Amino acid sequence: MISFRPDAREWAEIQAEAKQARLTGWRSNVREDEARRVSMLDEDRMVGLLGEWALSLCLTGTAEAFWETRAARAERPWASDDGEDLLGVPWDAKASRMRYSPDPMSYSLLVRDSEIRDGHRYACALVAFDWSAVHLVGYATSEEVRAAFRRPGRVRGSAGPHEIPAAKLHSMPFGVEGLVRW
Repeated sequence: MISFRPDAREWAEIQAEAKQARLTGWRSNVREDEARRVSMLDEDRMVGLLGEWALSLCLTGTAEAFWETRAARAERPWASDDGEDLLGVPWDAKASRMRYSPDPMSYSLLVRDSEIRDGHRYACALVAFDWSAVHLVGYATSEEVRAAFRRPGRVRGSAGPHEIPAAKLHSMPFGVEGLVRW
């Protein structure tokens, strides 16, 4: 597991980016209930952006890829990222806020069927409840996600997201020369 702590400047910049997303019509796909979705929009967006920021730091050693991706997304806010949280990098940070336990290893990577893309990797990014850190617990490949246990859906008889416990994820690559050039 790798943890990152945004400093005051980084926090303010990411928070400003989250607020800008509200103005461009971004919506959360996390919650099924529309009223809850709207009420949690700012928090969900901040959690997602922190996960993407940490993924950039982990894979490239810098936040530059994150900020270049954000600039490109701002030019086309209606377009899907097609599962790439960093431009041209087939990784998707699945970010959640740590609510029920302070232990990152007690959580799981959750990925919906509609989010799975061949050849992608899915990182489990957990934002501390007090917002002090982002923990990249590990990752799974698209093949591993497809083969994973599926939680029951909220609607009787439906299938929920694929779930892989943190302990079964691969360690995040960090400091690997040539992993991702940016």
